[in-house]
Amino acid sequence: MPSPKPSAGIQPGFFLLLILIVAGGAFAGFRKPHHTDDAPTTGDRLAQLQMHRICGDRDLDAGDFAGADQEYSAMIDLFPDQPEGYGLRASIQNTLEHSSKAIDDDTKALDRMPACATACGPNATAALLIDRAKSYQRMGKSVPAIQDASAAIRLSPELPGVHLVRAEAELALKQFQPALADCNWAISHHENGQVYAYTIRGLTEYGVRHVSHMADSETSAHSIRGAIEGQMGQYAAAADDCALVIAQHPNHAEYWNDCAWYQFKAGRLTAAIATARDGLALPDVSAMEYFNLGLYYADAGDEANSQNAYETGLKYPDAATSAAGARDDIATELKAHPANPILHKAQNWLAGKP
Repeated sequence: MPSPKPSAGIQPGFFLLLILIVAGGAFAGFRKPHHTDDAPTTGDRLAQLQMHRICGDRDLDAGDFAGADQEYSAMIDLFPDQPEGYGLRASIQNTLEHSSKAIDDDTKALDRMPACATACGPNATAALLIDRAKSYQRMGKSVPAIQDASAAIRLSPELPGVHLVRAEAELALKQFQPALADCNWAISHHENGQVYAYTIRGLTEYGVRHVSHMADSETSAHSIRGAIEGQMGQYAAAADDCALVIAQHPNHAEYWNDCAWYQFKAGRLTAAIATARDGLALPDVSAMEYFNLGLYYADAGDEANSQNAYETGLKYPDAATSAAGARDDIATELKAHPANPILHKAQNWLAGKP
């Protein structure tokens, strides 16, 4: 079966920065703050706001999320009726997968958007909706995630990533055709995260059993993590899409494993074995890659290589957790090929028996 892998996460800098508008305040004011008594003027507060924003962005660039959170919270304290501080803090919470906190801040920012509607424009509102949709989806709340993503699409259909966010939520609800349509739109319009679109489309064509989420700091949204089983039966199309992912990001073993699995389910046994073997050269190999290769060899009638693959997989730390899925895969193949003696032996090899 395909191996779990990370999906799109909210990355710092992905969303448009909101513009803070304060009625009666001139931005020139924070260049020369002044006051005649102890009460800070609007210019003083704007100067402080700018400093907190600069320091927060600096902390964020340095990976100091706690520091950035503190600075953006200070922005909220200065101007609690404006959306910018809430939106920035929500982005941090989403990066850290603090979904409930992110939803709360995004909602507060959206409630305050009328205060800067003229300057912020639809893209800023759409960005907040995307951020909140990601949080909903991470919590398994796909219906509100689709609602927010759809609202964002109505506001800014060209905003990078917006169709992919909705596709992920649709996929979790097994709404395969809408998810496929969103991914096809993203690919045809060359959205940012194009590799992620190909992966989502591949999973849509193949079907999904379980969905969960993690941020991927290296690639900024490759795919959703999940164990996949064939529900739509379009394995060849899924394999082709995964091959496109590998072409752009060849250094992740799980992508090779997924592609090999789709090829196997599509009846491309020779290609599956070749793809699986190529993936084993990468450093992030797990037991499941070897268990899958053992299954392919068993179907091909290659007893020696099948046994070697299973026994090698048992040496990996994740062998115990991966073995259950591997046993299910063997059982499935035995139903289709009950007379294959190697598949019967594979059950023993997986159990550590000769």
